[in-house]
Amino acid sequence: MNLNNLAIYVNLDVDDSFSDVEIARWFNKGIAQYNLIPPVTTYPFITLTLAPSEPVAGLVYLDTAYPLDETFMLGVMLPYINSSVRSQDSSLSEKQLFMSEFINAAQRYKPQSNVPLSYLKDSKNTDLEIYQLGDNVYVSDMTRSPFTNNWSSDSLYSEVAQAVDVIFYNSSGEGRKTARKPMGSKLSVFATAAGVTTTIYSDNTLSVEVSGDTFITTNAVYYYG
Repeated sequence: MNLNNLAIYVNLDVDDSFSDVEIARWFNKGIAQYNLIPPVTTYPFITLTLAPSEPVAGLVYLDTAYPLDETFMLGVMLPYINSSVRSQDSSLSEKQLFMSEFINAAQRYKPQSNVPLSYLKDSKNTDLEIYQLGDNVYVSDMTRSPFTNNWSSDSLYSEVAQAVDVIFYNSSGEGRKTARKPMGSKLSVFATAAGVTTTIYSDNTLSVEVSGDTFITTNAVYYYG
């Protein structure tokens, strides 16, 4: 969405006209506020495209690679910009109404939108990218590198869940193969990840077969053959 289109929505809501420069400044102010909502992020501010013959280009677009979509622009940023407009004309009740709409929308939108590792403020734990399973879902047992490398000040995202390890050996106790998956995954998932294609057993005598549909909730050792 370009800023000219966003300005149209602003002007409709507040019955006034504002330049792209003003809209961009309010947008950046809103991004600063949005970045502080957990999980804390570093979504970038926007800059205006300058044209050689005029102060501001006729159409000013957000960067085509900007990581937030049009739903975010209209559902989250528009109420924030509207609240900024109302703060100028001292309409306190309308400012509070728009600000409340912004906060509610932002707190609903952010946890459900995908926050790439590169935009997470606290991304010191290198496990996060390795164990990203989906939108805002990361699996890590924190064994590789705790946040800030200091357990007394560690911080966890609400989306971080525990991972478990399964170790496979052959009947001779050799041929070790390992897999790490989310707690509650089926044994067959671990076996596939470890490259185990034969029958799985609970002991090295290969006498008790274990079903691949078994749910794994703790670190475990199995045998194959």
